[in-house]
Amino acid sequence: MACRCQEGNVLPSRIGQLTLAFVGMADEVDERTYRYRRGYWLRGARRRAGLNLESVAKAMQYSSGSASTFSLWEDGKRDPSDVQLRRIAAVYGVPVEIFSEPDETDEERLERRIQELRAERARRELREAQ
Repeated sequence: MACRCQEGNVLPSRIGQLTLAFVGMADEVDERTYRYRRGYWLRGARRRAGLNLESVAKAMQYSSGSASTFSLWEDGKRDPSDVQLRRIAAVYGVPVEIFSEPDETDEERLERRIQELRAERARRELREAQ
């Protein structure tokens, strides 16, 4: 059995299945990463504004019990709507793009830098050994 990829090429069944599985995983990882980053910046912007979850709920005219909803957004477990993101950005006094186009987190930048330094060290050690 063959499988057709997006470009229309026919792939042998096992390769096609693995390719499609990988593409699906990449989409899932991207979505998780996006949610994680958005939540990270939601939490950071809230703290920068000096607010707790209950005060944000109040400022947005939600019930005080809605603080758990904001926590789910910050934990990347639920998605706020575009309207909600704009309202949160206004409450926090930041551009909405901080949340709609979230940058890497500090932890991600640190991990990337560690990996770069490890790779550079390995290349240097390899050159020295030759």
